[in-house]
Amino acid sequence: MFDPMQVQAEPLWPPETVFAPAGHLFRYRVYGLSVASGLRLDLPEDPAPGAPSVCVEAASQEYFSRRCAGMELEPDDGSWYRHGFLPDGAIYLRWDGLFQFCVAADGRRVTCGSLGAETMESFQVYLLGHSLGFALVNQGEEPLHATVVTMDGRTVALLGRCGSGKSTLAAYLLYEGGRLVTDDLLRLSEAEGRYVAHPGPQRIKLLPEPAGLFMKEAADMVEMNPDSNKFVIPLPESKRCTAPVALDALFLLDWPAADSPGSEARLERLTGREAFLNVIAATFNIRIKTPARLARQFRFAESLCARLPLYRLSYPREFSVLPHVRQLLWEAV
Repeated sequence: MFDPMQVQAEPLWPPETVFAPAGHLFRYRVYGLSVASGLRLDLPEDPAPGAPSVCVEAASQEYFSRRCAGMELEPDDGSWYRHGFLPDGAIYLRWDGLFQFCVAADGRRVTCGSLGAETMESFQVYLLGHSLGFALVNQGEEPLHATVVTMDGRTVALLGRCGSGKSTLAAYLLYEGGRLVTDDLLRLSEAEGRYVAHPGPQRIKLLPEPAGLFMKEAADMVEMNPDSNKFVIPLPESKRCTAPVALDALFLLDWPAADSPGSEARLERLTGREAFLNVIAATFNIRIKTPARLARQFRFAESLCARLPLYRLSYPREFSVLPHVRQLLWEAV
């Protein structure tokens, strides 16, 4: 489909990029999916035969220019992350100065190109997060925007808006002996009446202060992108969960109300309409709003709320309160 020599000759790819030899694709396992990739990724290898769940290919700038000619990108307010829909149902994603991706209508193929990304670590964050999130939705699944930690025989998913503290709380739980299942993108499946979380890339994205407090042994921190203060931190084996694990509860991280006591951490169980709407809000990729997708979202949220408790967790963003937050989590599950 693409000329490998033309792609590899372009200067925009990070210097450590490794392309698969002609006629060969690397095979990996992530989120319980088999991924065939034309670029080397830092993921567990998947030796299983058969067709992959998703195929990742690199394409030239010429390909993207031709494929997306005349496309109007949204939002048009200068936002860093923009997207557009192609006539054949494919979705184009663009981070100016960093990356671009085209996700096929059936979610089985992701075409990627670099726009000046400095590291493959940074590139993988957006390939294995946003892009695979779009691919899963196009395949008919409902991934969640969540970070999952397993500890002391219990597994919890942390939900919340970007910047709500999911990764910071997860890092603290890892510091206390937990293991990371996934950070940011959660793919679920059903088994024996329970929802099972599949392991994602064994990395966590953190701001410098929590990274310094809870990841002191991390020596390979990589800047996520030039416009973010976050670092991507590969985890040691002791902090990794590499097998699917059943979820016990969901926790929605929320800022304390303006009139609440400044030092209190509070937990309340959400039920009914409130729980349902918060699960809908936590589904990954709300930009796809077709009637079929919206109907699937509703069915998924109804099923999830029926099988798992959802709690709202409010606490001041102070590191000193995290031991109490951990206590509240584990008392609830």
